[in-house]
Amino acid sequence: MAREAIQLYDQWTANKRVSYLGKSFFLRRDKYALDISIGPQNYRNDLGLYDAIDLTPVISDLPQFNLMVNKAPYKLYAGLNGARRFYPNRVASHRYLDFPAPKVAFGRSFMLEGTKLVSRNMDYNIEIEWQNNRVTFDTILHKAPAFDKIVFDVDRLGINDDTILAMLGTPKVYEKEQVFGEAQSRMLDVSVKRGEITLGFDLMGMKFPLVIDPTLDLQVGAGADDVETLNDSDLFINGTIILAGKDSSNSFDSAFRFTGVTIPQGSIIDVAHLIITANANKSNTTVNTNVYGEDADDPGQITTISDYLGRARTSTVAAWADIEAWTTNTEYQSPELKTVVKTIVDRASYGEDAMIFFWEDNGSTASSEVRRTGYEYETDSSKAVKFHVEYTTGGAGGAAGLANRRRRRLSS
Repeated sequence: MAREAIQLYDQWTANKRVSYLGKSFFLRRDKYALDISIGPQNYRNDLGLYDAIDLTPVISDLPQFNLMVNKAPYKLYAGLNGARRFYPNRVASHRYLDFPAPKVAFGRSFMLEGTKLVSRNMDYNIEIEWQNNRVTFDTILHKAPAFDKIVFDVDRLGINDDTILAMLGTPKVYEKEQVFGEAQSRMLDVSVKRGEITLGFDLMGMKFPLVIDPTLDLQVGAGADDVETLNDSDLFINGTIILAGKDSSNSFDSAFRFTGVTIPQGSIIDVAHLIITANANKSNTTVNTNVYGEDADDPGQITTISDYLGRARTSTVAAWADIEAWTTNTEYQSPELKTVVKTIVDRASYGEDAMIFFWEDNGSTASSEVRRTGYEYETDSSKAVKFHVEYTTGGAGGAAGLANRRRRRLSS
């Protein structure tokens, strides 16, 4: 019987979980598992310790709201009229943003659907969704609206205009049935003044339905950790999907950067793979891709197409060929990447922290929609690409240190 994993909570970070798997049978060395995401997986609980994020809403402890989300890095209150209160730091009660029921939702009610509140009508839907480290307020336009801006009233305590703008990051309007690329998305004109957030937009030439997406994000910079390329000529950093494959003559590649990869140098890599959550149903064939690592120590974020093309790939590669049909919101696991990861951790100058993986087209059929697509960080940070690795090391600080660590056994 396999030994139950022991969670090493003192080694968790916002985006990383570490567990101890016991001793390897032959080498009697310590085995660990590491799970990392581009977006956060954990939050600090009331004891100041990291715990797994739980987005399940509960009954609000404030009478003016219906629901509350309290097991995330932030704290959110929400009402069935669309009103909400947002604490960027769940334990800092002196700093929050208060949004009354929005003007665009006047007279409308919201229904709870999983981790979002939704209000629908013939002209536009409104969706308030809470993700691992951010809250979205999407207006989904079915046809051209009679307005060219959306205005939100906002009351705040301890948060200034510059901080609000920083949390909004790069809000945009994009085509809901987006094919690929910045041609189908545009930045919004954002201003914060006298208790109002104004989002201006130009929809000329865009294809409905459109999503107007002002998101309050606690980790805006993470959006640059997953990037996409088109035909080795364009790089997209703040897009809406990650993908690989073909669409007629167009070729698509992606790259993912994970930070906090604490695998000791020279470790034996037992298991390693990427986990991608599909953002759409895709079944056209044949999709053939390769997965490489970056042959570098602690690589930084990719910033330009020339930077992307100039990064050194590992000599080892994992073929992800004849990829099966993908279904929306289903997780898919890459082929085994242990030789790729081993190449990196065996580098003479290897130092623990960041790793980059490239997911690139490798001779997919040059026909329409022959690709597989997943959620990018900007679209849903809870479903951003993940990296799972299990490794064996004979280094110090393994099982001998377990007695002094805060630990709890997996409940499942």
